[in-house]
Amino acid sequence: MQRVTPYDTGKVKIGCHYQPKRRIDMSGDMERLQSSLLGQRGPRLDIDMRLILERAGYAASACIAFITLLIIIKPQ
Repeated sequence: MQRVTPYDTGKVKIGCHYQPKRRIDMSGDMERLQSSLLGQRGPRLDIDMRLILERAGYAASACIAFITLLIIIKPQ
């Protein structure tokens, strides 16, 4: 492992205790143990903004059409 030379300001050596992150490759047993301790997670629910905006657009169009129809008919 190559040590990064600290930046010396004269008073303080910045980065003298820096250690790069170590990558830990988990075996199948480690993954099973971790999942049993943490519990099974359900599927991640992502919000699809396009679908929400599409449905909001349909609802707004329906409201505008209904209001326009009421204006044209003029119920008395």
